[in-house]
Amino acid sequence: MKITNYIAVSGYTDHFKLPLPEDSLSFLREYPTDLILLRLSKINAMLFQERDGQNIDLVILKNVIFENVLDRKRFEEIASDYHGVSRLFAAPPLTTLMTNCLQNYVQGSPDLIINTLEFARNLFRTLLIYNQLYYGRFDGKNFESLEAVFKLEVMQQSYLRRGDPLNMVTSMKFAFISKFVTEHQSLKSPAQKYFKEIGLGNPWLFNKFFMEVLTTVTWSANQGKHILELVNMPVGLIREFEFKLGDIDTKDKLSLHMDVIPKPFYFIAEQQAIILDYSFFQYAMEHGFFYSFYQRVLTEDPRFKNFGIFKSYIGMHFFEKYLVGNYLNAIFQNYGHLVIATEKYQDFIVKGSARDIFLIEVKMTDLNPRTLENLDYQEFKTYLDNNFLSSKEKGGKNKGAAQLIRQIEYLGAEDSELLDILDVKSAKRLNIYPIIICSDVNVNIGGVHEYVNASFDDMIGPRRENFESIQPLVILHVDLLIEYFGLLKRKPGMLSEWIKGYVKQNKNLMKQFQNDGGIDNYLKTKRSFASYLAAKDHGDLLSITLKEMESSFKLNVEAYGRESENSCPI
Repeated sequence: MKITNYIAVSGYTDHFKLPLPEDSLSFLREYPTDLILLRLSKINAMLFQERDGQNIDLVILKNVIFENVLDRKRFEEIASDYHGVSRLFAAPPLTTLMTNCLQNYVQGSPDLIINTLEFARNLFRTLLIYNQLYYGRFDGKNFESLEAVFKLEVMQQSYLRRGDPLNMVTSMKFAFISKFVTEHQSLKSPAQKYFKEIGLGNPWLFNKFFMEVLTTVTWSANQGKHILELVNMPVGLIREFEFKLGDIDTKDKLSLHMDVIPKPFYFIAEQQAIILDYSFFQYAMEHGFFYSFYQRVLTEDPRFKNFGIFKSYIGMHFFEKYLVGNYLNAIFQNYGHLVIATEKYQDFIVKGSARDIFLIEVKMTDLNPRTLENLDYQEFKTYLDNNFLSSKEKGGKNKGAAQLIRQIEYLGAEDSELLDILDVKSAKRLNIYPIIICSDVNVNIGGVHEYVNASFDDMIGPRRENFESIQPLVILHVDLLIEYFGLLKRKPGMLSEWIKGYVKQNKNLMKQFQNDGGIDNYLKTKRSFASYLAAKDHGDLLSITLKEMESSFKLNVEAYGRESENSCPI
């Protein structure tokens, strides 16, 4: 089965019954890049607003592709192009086209006269060309393999285009970032300097700006809103995430993930910027802050000779000790609970009940974006091996699974000191839950659980005999800890219930696939812990979590200046 058929997005050959042109930009090379970007960014905005609505294709044809075309002619064109069988527009190939247009920048001219109908036709043709190039890269691949699952999921860009358009979980995480940089002694002064330079009164306003822009685009009255008017806006912040044409001259080839996604704003006038893709805000809110912070005020700090050293510092002091540590201590604070985090017993050993012990390794990792851009499965496996499966025997520091094995050995040892600390008489009665909490959302890619556990199961070996049970290793993206905090705070035992339910369901899904076969059944057997939780009915999850966060954490941030000077009316 062709991947294009499975994804159901129309390509150029499907639609026009013609072979692909040798030059993918042949229909657009004569047009100014700014004109093309205005249309593409508007389509992106509409796709962001209507993520699940196929009817949006017809609206895009009418109001974007054939914009400014006479009504009668526009109706004829749309009638010939829109069949409603498969999608015409998809953000991943569209942003690839956007990147290539920037790479091949064409300056506009005030004397240029454009035939609007011909431009519309050429834009539509090119969009379908990029659909076919993007989704047609792996025709003939066997879907029933971990490599195919990886490529299919990465092509959907779920790591970037998540289900929550307002990025509420990311905002909750940024509340901790705001509090951390205002209180952490080593970063407090540089943080004040940074926010003063970009014109914000306190760290929370960094996140608030992106949240307010995202909120306005969800209003129905703002359909297709893709231009930001910069009057009364924090221009210093926006400039931090501006795509500059001058950057093109320094690169042989632009990378979508390295050069465009981190820069969602493209200025078309002094007080106007195109929003290339609202989904790109995810990077700015989640990763862009620390990078911008380092580049602007910390490059001369002798403690942080490069960004990698600074990121390791943040990984230890913010991600592990502050963010994850605060959440775990807030969840497991009742009678009978115990959270251990020492140099010997690291990162966290949690007593959830008299018989349930959670062994938790915390990892702040980043997959090289080019691995995603190139759909490089071998490099992805190397990333998993190096970060989650390496051990001293292989020449490096124990990481991930190997570190968890060490804690399992401490628990299972004769005269175990750790059992005494946990007030447990016998390891034989314990159920062990190995968990890796990771900063990288790509651990949610289907098949990661299976790949890592194939090695972890071999590592455990006869150690299983020392306990009642050792559950499969679960890799948990940190957002799950935040998103489901409210439920876990109210009932900490749900964590073990969810893990056992996930393992049981995976076994049942595997049996179903073995009996019935089929691509859909195969893909279900590879789904992540995050996908398993998302499919369950949790009630008003957001309200529960916000309520429990308010009662558990003091996240008010001291202002450096007056907030009113930094408000962002849109």
